[in-house]
Amino acid sequence: MNIAQVLRNSRKKTTRSGNKSIFSGLLFCYDCSKKLYFQSPVTDLNAKDHYRCSSYKKNISLCTSHWITDEVLQVLVLENIQKVVAYMKNFEDLFIKEQLAKSTQDELKQISKNKKELEQAKKRITEIDNLFMHIYEDNIFGKITDERFRNLSFNYDKEQKELKAKIEQLSKEVNNTKKKTNDLTQFISNVKKYTEITKLTSEILNELIEKILVHQAEKINGKKVQEIDIYYRGVGIISFPVSLEDMIMVIEKMINKKISA
Repeated sequence: MNIAQVLRNSRKKTTRSGNKSIFSGLLFCYDCSKKLYFQSPVTDLNAKDHYRCSSYKKNISLCTSHWITDEVLQVLVLENIQKVVAYMKNFEDLFIKEQLAKSTQDELKQISKNKKELEQAKKRITEIDNLFMHIYEDNIFGKITDERFRNLSFNYDKEQKELKAKIEQLSKEVNNTKKKTNDLTQFISNVKKYTEITKLTSEILNELIEKILVHQAEKINGKKVQEIDIYYRGVGIISFPVSLEDMIMVIEKMINKKISA
């Protein structure tokens, strides 16, 4: 699905105040996974545009509010996207290695196992087709009884249906692995379009972000703290092991040491 289709599928609804949300279709509650509704107050001039869990809005016993202002959300998301763009600009190779490293040895072994089972299942289906033909001919020429033919036919048919279902599932798993690589390549290409992002737009958000999970705000040491999880398209949550500034300083020191040596 391209960016134009995504934007059409998540058309922004205009509120009574006339304001629209650029996050339409992207916000979900961390706890109940339901969408967050955009609300733009009309009567209360001091109230800010904000989002609230749809479950909570329907019934406060179903979830908590997960209330967050549009202003705060834009600041948090913009800051994260800016880090991603800077990270990709300076450490693209490192980013690719980290993403590929997400596939653990166990996952790689499972992929290899799936491919092997897939080939075996396809081979077995061909064998069953041949067996069907043989028992049909044996029944025609009286080598096996009708009852024996029916029992064998039933068992072969059952096995074949199970194998076809297994092949479908294994094929999906193998294709998902290929898709991860393609998604990573596409994400890198999308990020490279932006040398600098100073303001969020619907186009930028829908091109780079798959979804945003909003946590319930809580007080820690007397201060209100609220987390959001940003899932980028094709790569999921991107974590930064250290600050970009620290990484740049480390690399510059390494380069200077090589030059002086």
